[in-house]
Amino acid sequence: MTNEKFKKLAQKYQEGTATDIEKKEFERVYNILSHKYKVWVPELMNKEDDVKTEIFNALSDQIEQHNKRRKLHKLYRYVSAAAVILITAVCFIIYNNSYLQDLSTTPKNSVAEISEEGVTLTLGNGDHIVLSTLAIGQRVTLGGAEAIKTADDKLVYQSGSNSSLEGNHSLTVPKGLQYQVTLPDGTSVWLNSASTLKYLANFKEGRERKVLLDGEAYFEVAKDKNRPFIVTTNTQKVTVLGTHFNINAYSDEPVVKTTLLEGRVEVKGMNSSKILSPHDQSTLYTSGKMEVSTVDTELAVAWKNKEFIFESEKLETIMRMIERRYNVEVIYRGEKTEETFGGGFSKFDQVSKVLKSLESTRKVHFEIEGQKIYVSKPK
Repeated sequence: MTNEKFKKLAQKYQEGTATDIEKKEFERVYNILSHKYKVWVPELMNKEDDVKTEIFNALSDQIEQHNKRRKLHKLYRYVSAAAVILITAVCFIIYNNSYLQDLSTTPKNSVAEISEEGVTLTLGNGDHIVLSTLAIGQRVTLGGAEAIKTADDKLVYQSGSNSSLEGNHSLTVPKGLQYQVTLPDGTSVWLNSASTLKYLANFKEGRERKVLLDGEAYFEVAKDKNRPFIVTTNTQKVTVLGTHFNINAYSDEPVVKTTLLEGRVEVKGMNSSKILSPHDQSTLYTSGKMEVSTVDTELAVAWKNKEFIFESEKLETIMRMIERRYNVEVIYRGEKTEETFGGGFSKFDQVSKVLKSLESTRKVHFEIEGQKIYVSKPK
């Protein structure tokens, strides 16, 4: 999206002349920016629509000023500047209207620490390698396959290494960490916390490229029209030729979600199958029922960019994300709240900051004791 198009879109939205499609695009950008930084608390802040108007007035002014200095062609080129304005605008409105109050329900005790356990690669012969022990740039032979650990701390397999190799490799990412690997065919995979990916150390010519996923991963599949790339979880199979997609298949989640960003994929469950187009998300239930809806793909893959964004999400779902991210145990006291929450946090935020944001809604209360987080309704 060009600067001029974005500026016109903001103006049409404010004037009430935007089409449904234009409104959806405007809301998508707004949600990405606003949810990235805080949970909205209507009782403590001004009306969200009023704030939204002021924020995008500021964004439009910033774009106009920036265009005088340099022509930008993509929205992402100025998102950082826009985010700064967003924070400034929200903070100004909050403080100027004296809406912000001190929170009386701050989580107690120290912040839980993330485990030092590292990402582990298990070879076909059963040997285990903790990848943090490999030096940057070190080239290693992993059960016959060659790989290198790059400067940005990811494992890259060398294509064509040892074409006779038959063994499986298993990459396990513990709670609190994420990891990226480039498979022998050139496919890039981002693994989220508490996830395991199993794959052949070498994809032979003429064979399907098969991997097994437990947890969550984002795939950018190398194109190969002659060899499908197949991702299998406990309940479904996704088949592609070359595309970008995300699969959330944690065993402790009630559904499996597959989100397509680019290309086409086929998702097969036990009782049904669906073809997904870009921006489609399939939801597979334990009953075998599968539904497809159009979603904001930025929300589904925010974790890959070290962010966690959620919209109208149940507290239990958010707490499972926190368990995996911070390697903590969540314990509920009393009746669980049925309230939903919208907001987000960064991978680098301390857990106490995340909990404090959720508490600011006055819908939930937390206490931290070591590696345990106790959840209850506010008194």
